[in-house]
Formats: sequence, C-alpha cells, structure tokens
Amino acid sequence: MIDPGTARRVVTALAQTHPGAIPDSMTELDATPGVFSQVVRVTFDDRTSVVVKLAIDGPNGDGARRSGAYRREALAYRELLVGRVGVGHPHCHGVVDDPLGPTLVLADLGDHRFVDQLDGLELDDALTVVDALAALHRTPPPDAAVGAECGLHRDVVGGLDADVLQSGLATLETRWADTVSPPQRRALAALVERRDRLAERLAASGPARLCHGDPRADNLAFAAGPTADAVLFDWQQVVVRPAGIDLAWLAATSLTPGVRRSFDTDGRQRHRDDADRPMTFEAYRAGFALPGLAVLFLAQRAATTSRTEALIATSLQRIATAIVELDVASP
Repeated sequence: MIDPGTARRVVTALAQTHPGAIPDSMTELDATPGVFSQVVRVTFDDRTSVVVKLAIDGPNGDGARRSGAYRREALAYRELLVGRVGVGHPHCHGVVDDPLGPTLVLADLGDHRFVDQLDGLELDDALTVVDALAALHRTPPPDAAVGAECGLHRDVVGGLDADVLQSGLATLETRWADTVSPPQRRALAALVERRDRLAERLAASGPARLCHGDPRADNLAFAAGPTADAVLFDWQQVVVRPAGIDLAWLAATSLTPGVRRSFDTDGRQRHRDDADRPMTFEAYRAGFALPGLAVLFLAQRAATTSRTEALIATSLQRIATAIVELDVASP
C-alpha cells in the first residue's frame, strides 16, 4: 500500500478528474517505485479503475525535472496526442499540477496484454507497434513554440557527452567483457569515433517527425480482442526527429536478433509515410546510431536488482549485434 503523503496527492488529483468518486482501494503498480515516477492503481466503489502517475522527489525526480521529462509527458497528453488518429495511447482523464511535477490520471490498461522486454516481441506484435508509430509519424510535428517550451527539438547524437561515451567503452572492457564480444566492442567504439558523421547522416535520413522517443516492449501493451492494437505509454521522451530512430529503437531494444533480422525488412516496409512510401533501408539503418551510443550510458548504470542487470545485459547483446550486422558505423 502507498504512504499517506502519496495517498493525499492521489486524492487531490482525483478530486479534479473524478469529483465525487470514492476510492475503494489504492495499490502501487510500479514494480520498481521511485525510479522516475510512481504509478498507483485506484479502484472506485463502482469497481471502475484508473492509474495515477506521480512525479517523485529525490535525485531521479530532480533529473527528470531538469531534462523536461515530466513537462514533455504532460504536453503529450494535453496537446500532442489529442486527435491523433491511429496513435494508440492510454486515455488521459486529466493532467493535474503538483509541486513535484504534473500528475497524470490515465486509463487502466490492466485488461491489456503485456510482453516482457527480456523475452522480446514476436514479429507480428512488432509490426503492430509499427502501425501505431507510423500513425504518429504521419501527424504534423508541433510548432516551434511548443517544441521550444518542452525541449522537443534535440540534437540526438551530437548532444551526447563525449566523456561519458568513452567511459562507457571502458566499462565494456571490464564489467561487460563476457557479454559484448571484441568485434562488437570495436563496432561500438567506431560509433563513438564517427559520431559527428553519424549525426549528419541522421539529420539527412528524413524529415523531422513527432516520435515517441522510447518505444520498447516495457512501454507498450496490446489491446484485447481481434485487433490487438498497440498502446504506447510513458511519453516522457517524446521528441521531434527522423522517424527511423523510433523503429531502430524498437528493434534494437525489444527484438531478439532472429526476430530483428526479419523486422529489418518487414518492419521498415510496413512503415508508411504520408505519401504511402515505405521507410528506406538507409533511414532505418541510420537510426541505430542512437541506441548504439545510448547503450554506452546504460552500460554504466548500477544494477540494484537482478532484473536491472538482465535488462542491461540483454540490451547490450541485442544492440551490439545489430550494430555489427547492419554495419551502422560504416559510411
């Protein structure tokens, strides 16, 4: 059960979104509460339910506030996702101001099907996610004022800290030497060395589109029923950038190498732009530069649980394999 302070924040938010409703129970959903947000499921006395997503205190919450993550997610539900046809996301009952950051009251996805990121998505599920992402990418990006307000327009490769990247490469040689092979480590080192060139390739890979920013298995679910549409949540990294990065991020983080090899063709061909053209292989391949570099940050993360350790190791294996097989660092 949740602590009294959290309970007060939840009830304050519900008073605005569900006036008169009486909470029957409040239970934490987040398996690792306190990382970046705290998620609470609320069941009302009529047995309907919602989830309340709260910003947190402490160093991780401070980091999310500095980066604009809380503001971006609030903007997504208040404005960016409104009226987006085919873009699966939880219905938002309201965004409520709170001293720590916006509180979101969202539809409960408890009747949806979830896939553990460690297991990875099957190809059919991955293609269903592509449909939702393509619908998002076909919508107009936000205007410059909105983008500037929440930091949506970012240099996705050139902005990565060079010293941290080098530290990540060193960590591969020690902590992850049994996980990432020498050829894979050399390929990741080549990404760091050629970062400026890769940034130019990414910028030229396609027009800037509204992207989810973190479309991986742990951030999505599938609706029950014959359609099984994909629903994307955790919009804290919503961003404007070339669409190929979203597909590459999905493939690199959430597909086993065998499934990813089929997705390299099927996934990008399934993705259609507003002129009904499939994504080119070069646009897709260029997108892998970001997960290839970002995983060097992840490699340095402390693993406080066995699941975190497994997620880091699995991400390293999948991403490093893709970087080598797709020859991402080459011209």
